[in-house]
Amino acid sequence: MPKRRNESKKVAAASGDDRISAQPDDVLLQVLSLLPSEEVVRTCVLSRRWRQLWESTPTVRIARDGIRPWSVEWLDTFLRHLMLLRDNSSPLDDCEISCCPFLPDDTIILFCGERWIRDAIRVVPN
Repeated sequence: MPKRRNESKKVAAASGDDRISAQPDDVLLQVLSLLPSEEVVRTCVLSRRWRQLWESTPTVRIARDGIRPWSVEWLDTFLRHLMLLRDNSSPLDDCEISCCPFLPDDTIILFCGERWIRDAIRVVPN
């Protein structure tokens, strides 16, 4: 029996069967909503099917582990582009920004943080 399972996996891989992309948008958006936004945006290179799907994701999740610090400038640029390019007709149900640690010289965090919150609130439906 195990041999058949391996053979069926090889056949599916060889045929180019893309079972994930065959799922409805609602299912894919639910899966994407669980991922960090950096990863969600990267899905646009998978295929034409995925090219604009990320724009309708109902969540923004900015999170990094404590190992790799990031700069406020990078995060600010990423968030501004993310909010500008996402589909504003799609609701934003959840916005999670967990952004520590920053590099030691990042003192503009308060100014940027206020703008990030303002941008997120602006796209939340009334």
